[in-house]
Amino acid sequence: MRDIEILKQIKQFCNVGTISYNLDKTSVIFRVRSLNDLSIIIKFFPKFPLLTSKRHNFNLFVILYEIICRKQHLTITGFMKAIAIINNINNTIKPDLLAQIIHSFGPLPLLILPPVTILDKFFLISAASQS
Repeated sequence: MRDIEILKQIKQFCNVGTISYNLDKTSVIFRVRSLNDLSIIIKFFPKFPLLTSKRHNFNLFVILYEIICRKQHLTITGFMKAIAIINNINNTIKPDLLAQIIHSFGPLPLLILPPVTILDKFFLISAASQS
């Protein structure tokens, strides 16, 4: 798995987080357990942006992180906005749980998200080619 090598490099560079496998060892998990450590990771990616489809999910995650840091998720409006964002990252919320949330608090707000820059070309210059 090439992902584990990338995660090891991020962990070493940022000096935060733990790396583990999921139960069936089909994927790797990078886990950070504090908002402070998470802010270190979030500051890393604008300097070294993702070049995959995960870039959009990361941008949504940063918006969610900011909602939590501002404690907006403690209001019904902020909570519903957070749920709407979570429902657009990777795996959607299970339909039964989403139905319960909507029944209790009302419909999810429409999300107007900032535009995402898409890179259609990039260059990789190795240290060996620079000499």
